[in-house]
Amino acid sequence: MGPSHSFQTAIRWGSSRAKTSLSSDPATASRPTRPTGSWPRRSPRPSAGSLGAPGKMPAQVFTGDWATAELLRVKSDLPVTDLTAPPAALAAAREAVAEVERGLVSGLVLACDSSRGRGKSVNGCGYVLAYSNGADPILGAYTSVSTHDGIRAGELAAIRGLQSTLGHHPVLKEGVGDLKVLTDSKAALEVLDRVSTGTLQPFDDTDSVAECKRILGSARGVNISYEWVRGHNGHPLNELADRARRAGLPEP
Repeated sequence: MGPSHSFQTAIRWGSSRAKTSLSSDPATASRPTRPTGSWPRRSPRPSAGSLGAPGKMPAQVFTGDWATAELLRVKSDLPVTDLTAPPAALAAAREAVAEVERGLVSGLVLACDSSRGRGKSVNGCGYVLAYSNGADPILGAYTSVSTHDGIRAGELAAIRGLQSTLGHHPVLKEGVGDLKVLTDSKAALEVLDRVSTGTLQPFDDTDSVAECKRILGSARGVNISYEWVRGHNGHPLNELADRARRAGLPEP
């Protein structure tokens, strides 16, 4: 067998092939299973040249798990280290991830919508999180219950998609990036403004006020803005949110 070919793949591409073929028993870790037709019969042991650096052995090779590290030590001449990377390498990796994250959270748009059945207190809520860099959007749907003020509380409950957004991108709470929330409910935005400024009116119901407090609490530290869009008027994100909220309604 020539398992050394899989080591090159694991190092170059991060392939799971070598990992999944390893036994969890350390005593047999040096005998991987060869899938039929996957590897050549014979191949040379990994060397510096096979890693794309002719004539130079890498200073250190890091692996993702103990079994792979042990197998590489047995079957190759590579300088495999312990699993912990140097602090400088970890710091560089964290900064690279943060840079990608900062790009993702710039110009985020969250479109929200809600509806409720006639005479029901259950709202179907939907949201769409869209990225300015063209990445695939995230859609979500859920139900909420409100016994007062009908659909306005439901529209505010839909803006709770903000909490899911912060779950995907907690860096927003640190003031990184910016988020625009779209809703087709002027009434929802008006009561949200009254709660944020402490100018509540006697007609503001408890359900809507409670939803506003949840939204404002979640939005602390976030560069966030709210915008009204006309519903059912061809706005692509509003239309997607409208479809998502239907999935949140319980079956009749």
